[in-house]
Amino acid sequence: MIKIGFCGFHVPGTDEKSMFRLNNQQNLISLLSSRFIQHETPTAFFPTLVSLGEFLKAHPGFTLRESRNVEPFIIGEIGIWASWYLALSSFVKSNLDWLIIYEDDLWLGGLETIEFIEKIFSDNLPLDCDFLALTALEGEFFLHNEELNVNQYLSERFQSCCLGLSAVSKKAAHYILEKMESGIDNPIDLFIFSKEFALKTYSLIPTQQVGAQISLYNQKWMGSTINLRDSADPIYVPFPL
Repeated sequence: MIKIGFCGFHVPGTDEKSMFRLNNQQNLISLLSSRFIQHETPTAFFPTLVSLGEFLKAHPGFTLRESRNVEPFIIGEIGIWASWYLALSSFVKSNLDWLIIYEDDLWLGGLETIEFIEKIFSDNLPLDCDFLALTALEGEFFLHNEELNVNQYLSERFQSCCLGLSAVSKKAAHYILEKMESGIDNPIDLFIFSKEFALKTYSLIPTQQVGAQISLYNQKWMGSTINLRDSADPIYVPFPL
């Protein structure tokens, strides 16, 4: 039987949005723990460049390269990578086979959604699957077509961004950690949903006619939890730091 764990990323705060996220985080934990094994790890949050520098010194296996994009990294994009680093480093040492990772702005409709995810793992997961994308932004649904479908629930990867809810195998965890050690130069979602990501990735079919899938895609989009790209005063990361 496949052992499936879950963990989530949450940035603390006291404003209304942060309190919504905290309450939502508690709801997500309650729902997911009804079927899966809680495997919580710390969320990496860098309020300053100094705090990022301290993390880099403490974790030599986590390496930054110059951003390949026109703009440098925003510090929150590194925070997402670092949160994945902590989660995957713990996951590969565990007896779990898969790890579900969520961000706390995700909305899961209810227990029927959890049962739907469980059904995918028990009956509908392709044997060669190493990474499973369980959410997509509504604006990218048009990138999917029926020729990509591998069964009634899953298709070949179609989206280009957003890791609101995803699942990673041990093989993929080691692969992503190797990428972090060699040096990251792109936001993690753009890396995973690119041709550079050499492992097999499948996505949930973006239709409301499959089980509780509508609940997975009905996200309360409140802006990114950790990305801070919508911040009025984002912190850009110089290279070298």
